[in-house]
Amino acid sequence: MEKIVVNDTNIFIDLYKIGLLEEMFSLPWEIHTTRLVLVEIIREGQQESVNLCKLRNISALDNIEVHGILYIFDKMVEQKVLTPAIAADKLELLYSINHRLPKSEIDIRIKLWRGSL
Repeated sequence: MEKIVVNDTNIFIDLYKIGLLEEMFSLPWEIHTTRLVLVEIIREGQQESVNLCKLRNISALDNIEVHGILYIFDKMVEQKVLTPAIAADKLELLYSINHRLPKSEIDIRIKLWRGSL
């Protein structure tokens, strides 16, 4: 079983908002998080952001792979937790509430999952 560390509260929050949190937990992963993420989830309304750039640099030094929410979507489709069509719809919904995500990467996946690519 692959071990996954989620250290960005927004991963959990975004998946919850689009109704996919349970689906993420159905992936064949052992999911870990930090106490800070748990505290952020418990505190309603707190919008503290995690410096992902710094995290990626530290993780690279420790030979740890770092992925974001699009990786989770890829894995949900790959593991057949979601159909490609549902993944495309949910990804569009996610982008409508989180414009910080990379639009070009989202568009590629939507086209691929809808058979337009």
